Amino acid sequence: MSVLQCSDSPPKIPPEILDKYKKPGKLKGFKFTDTDRKTVLAKGVVEEVILVYHDDDPREYWKGVEKLRFDDGRVEFRFMYWARKKGHTNAKWRWGQFNVCLPQDHLNKLIECMQKKDWIKLH
Repeated sequence: MSVLQCSDSPPKIPPEILDKYKKPGKLKGFKFTDTDRKTVLAKGVVEEVILVYHDDDPREYWKGVEKLRFDDGRVEFRFMYWARKKGHTNAKWRWGQFNVCLPQDHLNKLIECMQKKDWIKLH
């Protein structure tokens, strides 16, 4: 699995975050559970991650996208973040617990609509 930093400028992705994705000999797994937190609705692996640093008082963030491959073969993208209190280098990075997952076709449609509205421009 690869974790890509979306910018060449410092800071670098902290080892504490990189270690969360590194599993010797296998990809990091995930599972989605129902509201009872017991019934497993879907499982799969995180294939790739792209992160960008975001400095915002009073927190600092690594925000990004995880490419998820479900056991049934479908691919979705999870927008996610890691956060910690700014200026506290010994503070732990916490993974955002409320993250959006989108199938490829939904993400493509949203990006297409964003371009039509001139919200974003892709080269």
